Amino acid sequence: IKRITAESNAKKVGYVMGAGDKVAEAISALGAEVVQLDYRSVSSEELSSYDAVVFGIRALNVHEDIDVHMDKFYEYAEKGGTLIMQYNTAHRLKTKKIGTEEDEILLSRGRVTQENAPVRILESHQALKSPNKMNDRDWDDWVQERGLYFPSSWPKEYKAPLSMNDLDEEALNGSLLIRKCGQGYFVYTGISFFRHLPAGVEGSYKLFANLLSL
Repeated sequence: IKRITAESNAKKVGYVMGAGDKVAEAISALGAEVVQLDYRSVSSEELSSYDAVVFGIRALNVHEDIDVHMDKFYEYAEKGGTLIMQYNTAHRLKTKKIGTEEDEILLSRGRVTQENAPVRILESHQALKSPNKMNDRDWDDWVQERGLYFPSSWPKEYKAPLSMNDLDEEALNGSLLIRKCGQGYFVYTGISFFRHLPAGVEGSYKLFANLLSL
């Protein structure tokens, strides 16, 4: 991973591996201690020691029994933690609990395949400002795509600060969803951090660091 300039307030992060990615290594590069979590055995008490907990790509697709273990993760967010869930596919989804209630977020096949597709800010949000202030240049030099399997609908309680689309396609506003849950946060994102972070894209580091720091 090349040298990047990004700051994160999260010092201890739990990671639930899904289909396999290198995002945990990128979080370590931001200065956090990263602990691989067994989603079955980790206790609510143990979860409370983490500043953020991140689910790897397609974790809700590849773990057959994950549905019965989700409540403790949402409770972790309710009690003050930051829970970040990376993309899943609607096909072969092993749980309906995407969010704090069933069927809150509906997934689609929507994606933005052009890595330099324009990114528009729909509303100001701390995820775009703190501790790293995002600027127009931070959307440059991304790799392969912007993101995939964006949600198509979500409850009004979620903030959706970003809009993007491929040339001549309709705008997609579900790439980044953020909800204040009790004392903490739940984040769902289809942005392809699993590609951008290992490639050393500084803008993606700044944005992910901000999410960890919510």
